[in-house]
Amino acid sequence: RKVVISDGITAIGSSAFGGFKDMVSIDIPESVTSISFDAFSGCTSLKSVYIPSGVKQLDYGVFVECASLETIDVSEENESYKSIDGVWFTKDGKELLHYPEGKTDSTYTVPENVEAIKGHAFMSAKCSSIIIPDSVTYISDYAFAGSKITDITIPEGITEIYNGTFLDCPKLESVKLNGEIKSVGQLAFAYCSSLKSVEFINTPENIEENAFWNSDLFKPGTVPGNVKTVDQVEETVYGDLNSDMTTDLTDLSLLSLHLLDDASLDESALKAADVNGDGDVNLADLAHFKQYISKDDVTLGLQ
Repeated sequence: RKVVISDGITAIGSSAFGGFKDMVSIDIPESVTSISFDAFSGCTSLKSVYIPSGVKQLDYGVFVECASLETIDVSEENESYKSIDGVWFTKDGKELLHYPEGKTDSTYTVPENVEAIKGHAFMSAKCSSIIIPDSVTYISDYAFAGSKITDITIPEGITEIYNGTFLDCPKLESVKLNGEIKSVGQLAFAYCSSLKSVEFINTPENIEENAFWNSDLFKPGTVPGNVKTVDQVEETVYGDLNSDMTTDLTDLSLLSLHLLDDASLDESALKAADVNGDGDVNLADLAHFKQYISKDDVTLGLQ
């Protein structure tokens, strides 16, 4: 089904075509100057769209939940926007506005001069890998929500992870944050069921209580137990043989099994097992460990 908007129309309002599931294509006349938020949201059969030269205002979120959308083309005469390989940008190329959900490329590299990735830009994107250049200093809320990315590195210039940035990314396993993050917003990593590691170079001043909601890394109000800062990765938590950031009877049992040759320890676990700091792991460490457990029953902390 093709929809043709009459010439003379100057604005397409919010949710004007929202949920038109049978619409495959649409003709937007040169008279249109603005397209509002959610104007085409939920148009699941829409495959392509052409933005004419007269459009000066395109709200973010215009094309969310357009599962079949493969390309957004923009008139070369448009003074506000442009398209690069079907991806929508501001005319100067400094802001990436929307990556079509229906594009099937497995990897996408954000162009070097991009400084901002706007809200919902990669929402539900099918690509598994997105490479972000160091030029990017701002990533808006819900930028990657629902996408199929498996891992991602966030550049040094990013200092805040906003609400819902990675909400419901079911295949996301690891995130590396190269900048000093001040805060992690609400639902930032919520419902990321495959998430195994998030690496900070610092401890953020604030992590919202539901930032990791329904993911394996959830721990209210703090850096979650499986989320390690670089400092924590590089230093040894003595006694923490299973790397769960606690020292308890489970770790003591692992050490006992290792000394009985019933369990093998990797390099990091062997370092953690040397609780008396003599450079070797033996019965002296087991005795030392038992003493700490029976005396304090708390983590030994960083030594």
